Amino acid sequence: MLLPLVEIVPLLLAGVGAVAATVGSLWLRRRLVVIVAAVLALGSFAGAAVAVYLRTPDKIVRYEGTKDIPSAEHPKIMRYAELKKSPIPAPMENFDEIYAVQVKNAQLATPVLSQGVLVTGTYKNTAEGYDAATGEWLWTLPQSEPIFTVGKGDAHTVYIGEGLHHTRAAMLSALRMPKAEVIWQRQFLGHIESPPARSHDGAHLFLPTGGGGLWAVRSEEGSVLWHARIGHTDATPLVTGGRVYAAAQPDESVPQSVFYALDAETGKVIWQTAVEGQPWGAPVISADGTRIITTTGRGQIGVKRDNDMGMAYALSPKDGSIIWQRPLPNMAIDPGDYLPAHDLALFTLKSGELVALDGATGETRWQAKVGTEFMAGAVFVERAGGKAPLVAATSADGVFTIRDALSGKEIRRRPVLSGGSASPVIDGDRIFVVVPYRIYAFGGLGSL
Repeated sequence: MLLPLVEIVPLLLAGVGAVAATVGSLWLRRRLVVIVAAVLALGSFAGAAVAVYLRTPDKIVRYEGTKDIPSAEHPKIMRYAELKKSPIPAPMENFDEIYAVQVKNAQLATPVLSQGVLVTGTYKNTAEGYDAATGEWLWTLPQSEPIFTVGKGDAHTVYIGEGLHHTRAAMLSALRMPKAEVIWQRQFLGHIESPPARSHDGAHLFLPTGGGGLWAVRSEEGSVLWHARIGHTDATPLVTGGRVYAAAQPDESVPQSVFYALDAETGKVIWQTAVEGQPWGAPVISADGTRIITTTGRGQIGVKRDNDMGMAYALSPKDGSIIWQRPLPNMAIDPGDYLPAHDLALFTLKSGELVALDGATGETRWQAKVGTEFMAGAVFVERAGGKAPLVAATSADGVFTIRDALSGKEIRRRPVLSGGSASPVIDGDRIFVVVPYRIYAFGGLGSL
């Protein structure tokens, strides 16, 4: 999404060298100019080499694809405040803002809520914790790359994943909440743009690592169970019935995906199905267990092209046969969401639209234009007491919307700061909206 300084340095240095060499060739008779040009050229190439070297992954990671990080090398957390024992807030009679706090670092990841702490990830290579009740900044955990991924484990565990598309080696960190103590860290070749999936018993994690393929590790200490070199895979896989379902792009120069079913214990491929487009979507299983619903696409978040496309699929979990296939108006943002009680699949499109499809047939139930662009997925809000489910979404141009999940009709709309790349997070009657430099908390979902 953003080109980091360390990647710009080699380009700048190479440019300096080229300019110096050109000046030298034009003024060959002036020895001093020639000497200076030569020194600058050599210096630029040396600087570029150093910058590339600093970005090169560790030898073990390069050859083995991963390595465990000993506890002595774990980063030290910076603490600013203690989490207060706040009472569980009572439901609000009307939907309204609880707080809006300004934050120092540009927020990037969709946060998770664990033990009263809202855990976020930033462009500034940090994971951060905020008191969910007040928005107070509690701690910062420094990392080496931008944090696009925050995932939830058991009631006391949060997973932090590094990396954007340019990242060459990314760390997965397990934190024990609410203190955010580092339990273990493991580095992988590639990048981590989606949280890991957990096995039914919570013993194993299944992690996509971009070009590094799919890894299975043990939740307790992060040791490797198996590695599947299935191609470039970024979306959280689906784990059900002793299988792991994931899409990958075997050849990054060819915009075609392969959807895989793998044995959860061994990583062995059970079946595979070729599908059109790149593997952007996280798969979900239908309520009756007969369909895997997912998406593929072509395009890039934040960049509009004429050939952007999106496709929704339902595949059989038994053999991978395609049950239905539907074109979408544009590329879908990962992840989608699924409402089991109504067999309704929700897709958020890069073009600023929401599309809800019938999970059984793929037919469109409703479609709505929200903003000019999305960079994060919409989410369903399931409510107790027989109340109708909702949809919440935040567009990149600063529109926070809440809609009826079954009709798409808008119920509430609030302006927020633009640039958001995080999905809303629901906690009972509250909903949190995170944008680059602000965290909003709203209450009163039950009143809608």
